[in-house]
Parts: sequence; C-alpha cells; structure tokens
Amino acid sequence: ESATVRYAIAEDYFTSFDILEVLADDENPYVQHAAKRTMAKQELAYKLSFTDYSVVRQLPLAKNNSSKRSAV
Repeated sequence: ESATVRYAIAEDYFTSFDILEVLADDENPYVQHAAKRTMAKQELAYKLSFTDYSVVRQLPLAKNNSSKRSAV
C-alpha cells in the first residue's frame, strides 16, 4: 500500500479506468492527480478514435530525383 506504488499504477496509461477511478479518490494528492491525468489521456484517446483524426492520411512526398542518386 505504498504511495509510490499507487502513484506508479496511476501514471500507467494501460491501467484500467476502474482502477484509476479508485486512485482518483486516494488519500495522497499526488496519486489523485496522476490518476486524473491518466484518465484524461485515456478519455481523449477514446474520443479521438471516433473522429476524422483517426483516418490515416498520406502526405505528399517531396519531389526529388531518385534516379540521380549516387550509390554509396
């Protein structure tokens, strides 16, 4: 029940949301803050997964003369 261990769990992005909710009410304010920050990151990632930002866009390549490259 070390605060250091709880803090490390609260900072881990892959900690389940249910565990983070418990840690968000921890007695240690640093653990609380870390849990809330991780929850916010997870929520943002979840929201972005349902927007146009989740579409992979292909950027145009810079024009270059690949045929004139010298062998190294």
